[in-house]
Amino acid sequence: MRVDRLETWSGPGQAEAFAASQRELRADLARIHKTQDRHSRMLTDLAADVAVLKTDVAAIRETLQEILRRLPPV
Repeated sequence: MRVDRLETWSGPGQAEAFAASQRELRADLARIHKTQDRHSRMLTDLAADVAVLKTDVAAIRETLQEILRRLPPV
């Protein structure tokens, strides 16, 4: 969505302005792609951490249920 200037005339400099705009757009897209890759890796790591936490919580729940089962009635 970048438009620094709109060239509406045909003449010297138009091709250079268009080429410069394309280079800037390609650089922006490369940065976006790099950021998306980094976020994808972070989400993958986060999902793995959540899976470990779910397993840990399940084990804690089982242990707590066993402790409560062994307690004498109140």
